[in-house]
Amino acid sequence: MKNTITLFVVMLICVFGNATTSKLKHLAEVNAEWRTQQFARDVVDNLDTRKISSFSDWIAAHLMLVETTLKARNVDHLSANQKSNRQYLLHQLNGYWKAGVFPNNDYLSYKNPIFIDRIGIHCAVGYLMQQSGNELLAQKIDASEKFAYINEIKTKGVAAWATENGFTIDELAWIQPGYPPNFILQELTGGFNGSVNAMAVNPADGTLYVAGSFTNATEGSQCNHIAVYLSGFAGWSWVGLGDGVNGNVHALMLHNNKLYVGGEFNTANGSAANHVAVFNLLTNDWETIGNLDGNVKALTIFNNELYAGGSFTGLVSKWDGTNWVTLNNAFLSGNEVRTLDVHNNQLFIGGDFELTTGAIRRNVAIFDGNQLGISGFGTPTPVNDFESYNGKLYAACDFISATNDTCALAVFDETEWKVIIGNNGIGNSWAMLTGDIKKLLVNGNEMLASGNFNCFVNMTYGKNLMAYKETAQDIIIKPLLVTDSTINCMTMLANSTLCFGGEFVGPQNSTLNHIASIDLVLGIENQHFNGSKIKLFPNPSSDLITLEADLNLGALSLYDMTGKLVWQTNVVGNLYQFSIKELNAGIYFLKTNQHSLKIVKS
Repeated sequence: MKNTITLFVVMLICVFGNATTSKLKHLAEVNAEWRTQQFARDVVDNLDTRKISSFSDWIAAHLMLVETTLKARNVDHLSANQKSNRQYLLHQLNGYWKAGVFPNNDYLSYKNPIFIDRIGIHCAVGYLMQQSGNELLAQKIDASEKFAYINEIKTKGVAAWATENGFTIDELAWIQPGYPPNFILQELTGGFNGSVNAMAVNPADGTLYVAGSFTNATEGSQCNHIAVYLSGFAGWSWVGLGDGVNGNVHALMLHNNKLYVGGEFNTANGSAANHVAVFNLLTNDWETIGNLDGNVKALTIFNNELYAGGSFTGLVSKWDGTNWVTLNNAFLSGNEVRTLDVHNNQLFIGGDFELTTGAIRRNVAIFDGNQLGISGFGTPTPVNDFESYNGKLYAACDFISATNDTCALAVFDETEWKVIIGNNGIGNSWAMLTGDIKKLLVNGNEMLASGNFNCFVNMTYGKNLMAYKETAQDIIIKPLLVTDSTINCMTMLANSTLCFGGEFVGPQNSTLNHIASIDLVLGIENQHFNGSKIKLFPNPSSDLITLEADLNLGALSLYDMTGKLVWQTNVVGNLYQFSIKELNAGIYFLKTNQHSLKIVKS
């Protein structure tokens, strides 16, 4: 099938010519079905693109062309009632795209369908359901499969509704656009030639350190498995720390002006350093720190002492100032320790191991400063990371679908570990995660999770990065990204900027090369499409905000988080200033003819 589709695209390029191919490229960005659907050449060839200046314009053009094609199709096989319903809904589709009011996907940071947005605007297919008297069906889909593509939707009644109204599922899939992203990903000077496994930020000056399997920055600088992001005369660039280390790095930790490094290497800057080393930030020199006979996966400070975990003898050890001293006297047995974290004055140890206690206890142990102990019965699957959130300790785990007792996320209630995300889904949320969570990170009232998971079985939802939030009523999962491979690590930079690294090259067709950043609050401050640009500043603000664009601003509408309209106005010109002084603190959404901007009232 893949080869057939590829051949079809090649044929389109050869037959349609450059102008039509360019139009098809833009249309396929709205809806990928343009690569496989059957349509007449003239439908696309005659499209006038001179007045198309925004992504919304391309959505309208897409729907216009699909409407034209579907009206021209032979429907002799349909019943009289089906023909009538189809004709009526295609007429409604005509009014929908002419109105040009499309939903805003302000949940996700990538282009993806959204059935109904926060303020109640329906997608094209949802609108047709509504106009046919089936608003309840549209609401059911929105509640359980909000971001699903039509041919992925499992909600009962969709196929019957399509048949009743004379459409095939493939035709509905062609109607449904993907809506533009809310966040803008930022590349970090070209990234690296290998995966990023660990990150650390110096709280004193915000300097970012990263490490992994790479040996060079994409721009050409040699960075043997570890690099620092610095600003110079020529702008930002990645700089190696001396000669670096000679093997993969899995752990980074900053403490007292020293960067502690753990991994698979046996030299650092040319000197012997068996799996652990230190870079002194004051002297810019590498220092050795004893020898461990296996890979190091985790480093932390507990009671002002350095601890390491990994696959070396004993799995977990403490640095006494001269030697590494094992904590394990046959209490832990298994493959490796992957993470170490301090919670409630105890050192929690997580990984892939068993405790030799007689009863089956796995993957989690504790150390109180004197001896190792149990932490309930542990987690069903190996632990990759710990994080404290809302006063409780959470564990990011491997998802092993071959077992009924699997676990991607667990929480410790101070007595026992309980599975939060497993085979039974996530609370009452529409999401169900499948895959491993590698890293957890608290950001305000949310906990971010990264790894190699998908937020819903067989759905094109968020892949590899999501936000997790607990409320009194439920657990809420918010997909954030789609990357093409695993996100191994992440850290918060200044303000609301999240930096993340891993094995990915990019989301969809972009090229980030294993590292990127995203502003979780202000990511849509500046947007552009085909030369159309808009700028909103300052943001956050307590009073005046300036809106500046290179086109006429036109109609403006401000909504609060509940979708309530705060005010509307019409601006003639490309510059407008307004006050939010009287508004309550929080997040608001400003909709223009071509953009949706998030405003933070401080």
